[in-house]
Amino acid sequence: MSLTLSAECVTPAQRIEYAYKAQEELRLLHNKMGKWYREGITKSEYASLPEKIRASLPYPNRLSKDGWDKFKTDVFEPLSMEIGTEICTVRELFKTSEMSVNLEAML
Repeated sequence: MSLTLSAECVTPAQRIEYAYKAQEELRLLHNKMGKWYREGITKSEYASLPEKIRASLPYPNRLSKDGWDKFKTDVFEPLSMEIGTEICTVRELFKTSEMSVNLEAML
């Protein structure tokens, strides 16, 4: 798994916007997977999961402990690290920006 930026993401602002949106989408997926593990999900909720998840984890009403651990280890943790790395990389670009900020005016 890796973070693949959209072709429209050229500027640092676009890259960081995309990365933060990806982080939010990953958080929502983590919540769905956690619900599946804790409570079970319906077939329609299962159908809304990404195809790669459905291909690797077939539908039972409840996700097994092994399935939950597999999702965290193989999907959530590596992708979360990729997104975090992109955010940090772009933040470094902003530090060298020529834009001036008047902190006094904000206070």
